[in-house]
Amino acid sequence: MELHPFATISYHSAFAFHKLTNDLPKIIHAAVPSDKVMILPLGTTPEDWAEMPLVPGRKSDKIGTQELKLHKVKDVFGYQEYAPQGYPVRVTTPEKTLLDGLLRPEWCGGFDNVLRAWVGYKDLLDLRQIENYVELFAVAVLKQRVGFILEELGLLTDSAKQWANQAKRGSSSRLLGSAPFAPSFSEHWKLSINTPTTILHEL
Repeated sequence: MELHPFATISYHSAFAFHKLTNDLPKIIHAAVPSDKVMILPLGTTPEDWAEMPLVPGRKSDKIGTQELKLHKVKDVFGYQEYAPQGYPVRVTTPEKTLLDGLLRPEWCGGFDNVLRAWVGYKDLLDLRQIENYVELFAVAVLKQRVGFILEELGLLTDSAKQWANQAKRGSSSRLLGSAPFAPSFSEHWKLSINTPTTILHEL
């Protein structure tokens, strides 16, 4: 937070922060705004900056000896302030973290790790928040992926059911975006199930 006051701890680091994984990430992942949308530095108000420009965020490849990855994103939402050691840090919420994992599993310890986190957190999920965040992302395939997973977990809400009506076949309609199409297919979600999903039913 001192290095880059507009950063949000995200992706694999947020998975570890919220105990959504047993991994100990070797890289610190943080998201920073990619445009002029700015988040106020923690502990400050708009009035504090009324007559002065916001401080710029600094860039670095490391914090101490630990590698740091700053990811520029447009999706500046879905975070909260936490103080686990008595000082404030900005971290994506568990729900936003799980959704980020479906879009960027390579930054979150891999797709199996993401699916395992969905299963482990299913009893604590704020489904209304999941729905709101999915709408904010405005990514069609995310609705298909989330809808499929919620259905597999027995958590599909009436609102999320409507996403199936918007689902379309297409080159991006894959559960795992980085893998090729597979014969296994969810007709309901118009989604190629191109990676094993047994994890969703193992725990």
